[in-house]
Amino acid sequence: DLEIKRLKKGYDSEIYKKFLMRFIRVNQIVNDNIKDIDNDTESKLLNRIKLRLDDALEECNVESFEPSIGSNIKDLNSDDFELITENTTDNFNDGEIIEVIEEGYKLITSDNQYNVLIPTKIKIYKYTEGNSNV
Repeated sequence: DLEIKRLKKGYDSEIYKKFLMRFIRVNQIVNDNIKDIDNDTESKLLNRIKLRLDDALEECNVESFEPSIGSNIKDLNSDDFELITENTTDNFNDGEIIEVIEEGYKLITSDNQYNVLIPTKIKIYKYTEGNSNV
């Protein structure tokens, strides 16, 4: 019975994650387009939609997250990120975050832990000997 409960909980969790992903994707589309709108009416509409989506995600314990530019990936949980690297010959910069490409989303669990739903896409420096940006 205990094993069945664990399996059911895992199955229910996967269904819930798929449900949340639909809202997150809509939120990403709104966020991507909100800054490109010149029309005041459309801008107000997208801002209202964004506010509602943010409220819905917050009620579902979903938070967006991204690291600070200049911080080092070595100081963070690298499983939370999708990495794109840019070569550097400066060993001091190895692992430094130089750009956040797309914010990530995580589900906060009842025990104050989290499950990453979408990792943050970031660009970091990777030390290589020789020419940089090769």
